[in-house]
Order: sequence, then C-alpha cells, then structure tokens
Amino acid sequence: MCAAVKSQISNPTTRVFCLAALLVGWLVALPARAVVQAATALGGTNAFTDLSASITLVGVGPVTTNYLDLGVLTNQPARFYRIRTN
Repeated sequence: MCAAVKSQISNPTTRVFCLAALLVGWLVALPARAVVQAATALGGTNAFTDLSASITLVGVGPVTTNYLDLGVLTNQPARFYRIRTN
C-alpha cells in the first residue's frame, strides 16, 4: 500500500510512502474470539506466535474480518499465518 503525497511547503516535491503491509482476512461464525498467529516455518516445532491481541467479534452468523500486519513486507523472513479461535 503506497500513497503519493505532494508537499505544498516551500519545496513542491512528491514523496511516496509505503506501509509494506499484508492484510490477512478470514471468515468466522459469530460470536467468536480470534488471535492471528504467524510462524517462519512449518512442521517440526510448529512454533506459531501471537501477532494480535484477542479480537472479539460479536453478533450472529458468518462474517469476514481481517488483520493488517504492518511492515511485514520489508526485511522480514517469510511468514505462515493461521487464526486461532476460542
């Protein structure tokens, strides 16, 4: 996600800012609580760690929700994601 921003202060230049973020989305049946987890490898130790705090979703029926993992696309090893529900 990048946005071009043109400066109007004394030196008119255009700067590009990038979030380098990944949007992880999933479908869940309500009510539910979810935690987004990630690991740098699969198998073996299965070392998934929590990325998000507990996300509380209220209501009835299915809903699509998401989590924005900021900065993950810059100088990070590959990540595998999963959603832990409880």
